[in-house]
Amino acid sequence: VITNTEEGRRDIETVKLDAGVDMRFFQPREKEEEEKVIGYSGRASSEKNLDKVVEMSKEIDAKLIIVGEGPAREKVEADAPENVKFRDFMDREKLPEYYSRLDVFVTASTGDTLGLSPLEANACGTPVVAPHTHPFDKTVGDGNGYTYRLNDIEDFREKVRKALNTEWDTRKAIRKYSLETSIERIEEIYADLEVN
Repeated sequence: VITNTEEGRRDIETVKLDAGVDMRFFQPREKEEEEKVIGYSGRASSEKNLDKVVEMSKEIDAKLIIVGEGPAREKVEADAPENVKFRDFMDREKLPEYYSRLDVFVTASTGDTLGLSPLEANACGTPVVAPHTHPFDKTVGDGNGYTYRLNDIEDFREKVRKALNTEWDTRKAIRKYSLETSIERIEEIYADLEVN
């Protein structure tokens, strides 16, 4: 069984394979805005901790754009300061332009298996700041962003400031998560099965 999680629940042999990011589709687009913009896209549910993202943004000299819908959005939106803007669900075709518009993609999520949105942002040339927890402790860092101490708003804010002032080549850093790499790995798995 090929799976994107660490362990299966059955007594069968599994091979972990991350879902690939289509790096031909998710490519940097021209950025038009002069002001600094940080952003998030995804479901607005409790495990995404958007209240922490909003809290962090209060002392950052940047606009925060949150894209997504879900049960936690109404309360988070009601408590948000003026520098925070909310957008409804965005069609996939518009995501590369959105990610390219951002100077930093931010998340406080503790409920992701791989975290495709941050990797898609990286494919568009945008660094990521995420909590140092699964899966970001494996997918963020070493050329594509920073992780911060879980639930530490000040460390979150400091890493965003640092990311805003760093030059990045995020596409190079995440090639191992590309769709092409995943397809090559699947071909290797099936070739190995034929031999055995």
